[in-house]
Amino acid sequence: MPKLLYASTSPYSSKVRMAALYAGIAIDLVPVKTEEKPAELIGANPLGKIPVLVLDDGRSIYDSRAITQHFNRVSKNALFPRNPDKR
Repeated sequence: MPKLLYASTSPYSSKVRMAALYAGIAIDLVPVKTEEKPAELIGANPLGKIPVLVLDDGRSIYDSRAITQHFNRVSKNALFPRNPDKR
């Protein structure tokens, strides 16, 4: 299952968590303290920023917009429907 490294105070992390919930995508939530620069975070995102989605194959996606686009692809457009009437 993909892991989301996040901080509860980050609005970008909140956006990603809400998008996963809305799209019905199961993720493991891993809270991190960015000020401590944990090794897991730096290994997933060399910039040390959150949120970071770590996929099952070890690849990382580390921009909230890129993560929500990934969720949209995985959920077959549940977040951003192609039909304007469904938006």
